Parts: sequence; C-alpha cells; structure tokens
Amino acid sequence: MPSSNQVDVLAKPYIPIDTDIVEQIEHYSLDHIHVSIQYKDRDGSIKSMRGHIADVYTNSDHEEHLKMADGRTLRLDQLIKVDPTEPDPTVMRKQERDKNVDLSFGVDIKESRFFPNGIR
Repeated sequence: MPSSNQVDVLAKPYIPIDTDIVEQIEHYSLDHIHVSIQYKDRDGSIKSMRGHIADVYTNSDHEEHLKMADGRTLRLDQLIKVDPTEPDPTVMRKQERDKNVDLSFGVDIKESRFFPNGIR
C-alpha cells in the first residue's frame, strides 16, 4: 500500500490510452510475442515484468486491462513501456505476409504524445 504521502495509482480515475497503442499491445497478445513491460505500481514505483500477454479487455467500469499468461493483470494506464523480447520465427513469417503490422519496435508510452498520463 502507498505511504501517506503517495497516491494509489489505481485509486485515480482511469484515463484511456491511445487506440494505436492498444492495438499494438493486442498484436503482441494475438501473435504470442514475449514482452518486457515497465509499469507504475500502486505505490507509484516503477516495476517490470516479462511474459506473454494473454488478453486485452475492458471491464464493466470501462477500464482497459491486459492479462498476462500467468494471470497477472495491469490497467493500461499503468503502462510505461512494452517491448518484444524474443524473436519468434512464426511471427516473422506472419510479418512477411502482413506488411501493415510492424512489430519490430516496442511501444514507448512515456514518450507518446497520445498517452495522457505520462510519467510523473
């Protein structure tokens, strides 16, 4: 839990992130790309995790979340950076078929003009 001088990040109202970023994260999920994620934890500290994104969904409160394959979940406005971390030959073949989807770069949310929260 946050100390008395820190604000719980998840206690703030959800601020949607840009749909282009959500679509990129969904591609990582659908193509089973192993990712490294940096995010802001409840206490405001920066944390990281690695794994596969199993799902990207919106809950009944209209908050967007991602669920990792191991069950961990994050609200999308907690995200700072999402990077692919391992080459997958099946994804490379899919990229060759679909030139409109470029998964060769990460999603650096803190530097995106579309991410309303930024990093504080």
